[in-house]
Amino acid sequence: MFCIRCGNRVEDTYSFCSRCGEKQDRAKDATKGTDRRIIDIAYYAFETFGIGGSVPKQYQRDVEALLARHEARIDQLREIAESCGSDKSPKALYVKSYAYAWAGATCRVEAIHALNEYLQGEMYSDVQNDFFESEGLLFRAQDGLRADALIYLGKAYEGEQEFENAIHAFSNALKLHPTLYGISIMISNAYYRMDCFEKALSILEEARENPLLKPRSWKSMYGGEFITEDETVVFDLAIDELKAKIELRKAGEYRIKAAQYKKSGDMDAAIEALRRNNDIVLSNLIVCEKTLKLMTGAGEDMLLRLVEYLKDAGRFDEARKEDRMLRSKYPEFFEKSKMTYAQRAAKEEYDFLREFLPELAPKSLNGYSRMKNANTEAYRMIRAAAEAIEPD
Repeated sequence: MFCIRCGNRVEDTYSFCSRCGEKQDRAKDATKGTDRRIIDIAYYAFETFGIGGSVPKQYQRDVEALLARHEARIDQLREIAESCGSDKSPKALYVKSYAYAWAGATCRVEAIHALNEYLQGEMYSDVQNDFFESEGLLFRAQDGLRADALIYLGKAYEGEQEFENAIHAFSNALKLHPTLYGISIMISNAYYRMDCFEKALSILEEARENPLLKPRSWKSMYGGEFITEDETVVFDLAIDELKAKIELRKAGEYRIKAAQYKKSGDMDAAIEALRRNNDIVLSNLIVCEKTLKLMTGAGEDMLLRLVEYLKDAGRFDEARKEDRMLRSKYPEFFEKSKMTYAQRAAKEEYDFLREFLPELAPKSLNGYSRMKNANTEAYRMIRAAAEAIEPD
């Protein structure tokens, strides 16, 4: 069994905890009297549900029954958390806070409350170790467990867009466990989401220079080869990624301006804004890779928007030149295009109408596609007029 106050393992033959001296009550698990067995069922259900593991035989039927009552993962986790009631023991608070945290967005507020309550006291562990080693340094086991809980708290705050609270939680976790380098990336991301771009970048650059962050080598148990791990590479990639995200934000602002200029009828300003968007996107490889994921179902991505605006302005020669340049110089943007052969054919026909028969062209490509698919009389009339002037 475990101490009802600090979570330390206590032999059944002892009535007092060797760590904190608390007298043990075999029937209850905390001050408000939740049945210990209920807490144990919730604990084993969460541990098996979350990370796997064996359930003691005396709890198997109850754990299976708890999980079988719900099909959805979130409902299972919610019941596990609620089973702990108002119990204040470290074990109950651990299960309650982590189950709510794992349940996701719909239980985020409950997770924040439970994690804050859990962090007020001792951390629970079923392993009786007072210290652990990381990167050649010795840490208190309680500090490692507390750092883990603080990371979950920070993520919950970030999900609720309480970024200052998230940064506070992440920073405290890093103080307790400075070799968890990934926490610096979490702090940086929270600053980024607050639009504090320079601060976000400085956090990563400072973390990159951490003296603990050094290459390590060890001999593989397979083949006797040496394996080298350099975690500075992680921060190099994170810094490049952040710079790309900042640039992508700027590019997005130009696209918004372009749409506003177009709406007001200032096509020259709209086209210039999109040229700046393309310059930013194409100047950064990481941003370019992200752009590939932003292609629409019709196959028109953010780069080709400039081509479409040139056509809208009647500058068809410039549009063709820009289109050819993009497709020949950056083919990777168009290899994953979702545009079908029929969609591409309809777009080519529509572009021809816009250039040579603007008085007959529908207001949009979607409108023209609907006319074509329905083979309407208006579509047949338009095609007859187009075929009369199309080159052989």
